[in-house]
Amino acid sequence: MPHVLHRPQPTGHALDEGLAAAVLVLAGVALVSLFAEAWKPAVWIGLLTAALGLWSQLVSESRRERFETVVGATLGVVVAAVALAHGGFA
Repeated sequence: MPHVLHRPQPTGHALDEGLAAAVLVLAGVALVSLFAEAWKPAVWIGLLTAALGLWSQLVSESRRERFETVVGATLGVVVAAVALAHGGFA
């Protein structure tokens, strides 16, 4: 039986991994500011998290980075929506 060669999965670059980690950290900060009822910072941080998450999704190379990015960006959008419902921009 011939040997099957497996191509290694890309390990990602440090910038891509850092970007995915930054999205998760910003999502956590947005969630904390939401629980502290700081509506304006929660909206802005949530929107920044979503935008950074979309960019990270474009440049990510590994499945792990994409998973972290989707979780963080989704949490950012949810936090921004809840904060907007409580008058975050007003």
